[in-house]
Amino acid sequence: MDNHFQLSISHSKALNMPEIPLGFSLDKDDDCFTLRHKTAEGVISEIKMPAADLHGLKASIDLWSDRKISEYQVKPGSGLQPIVVYPIAQVRLLPDAPQTNVLLTVAAPSGEQMTLSFPLPVADRIAVELPELLARMRAANPRRVHGFSSGRRED
Repeated sequence: MDNHFQLSISHSKALNMPEIPLGFSLDKDDDCFTLRHKTAEGVISEIKMPAADLHGLKASIDLWSDRKISEYQVKPGSGLQPIVVYPIAQVRLLPDAPQTNVLLTVAAPSGEQMTLSFPLPVADRIAVELPELLARMRAANPRRVHGFSSGRRED
């Protein structure tokens, strides 16, 4: 299969396949994923895509959802807004080529990665604030074990 979406539309009575539920469904074939949508009239739209495209679609949906959620206030007039968070499974710190910024690569549990770049003054601020924050968190949860994805553990 090539790296493009393949779209087909059919009527469920004409298909000789297991029952497809109303609404959206997702199935995995040997080399691709199939996203289907079935209407109440039995019309089925089908998009076949490789795994990379499915992961890209999911990331786009997540970002769009996060943007929409971040637009809402928790309580009108409160000044509070929801904070969108992303679970992180691994981190890597590297300097950029001219040694003027720190590159922070974070990986989600799914393996998707994002790299952030920040200047040295921001890195200095993180270096000062992070140990203090960790000490407060550990003091608030003394029995909880805090560790790293690399397998190293700290108390």
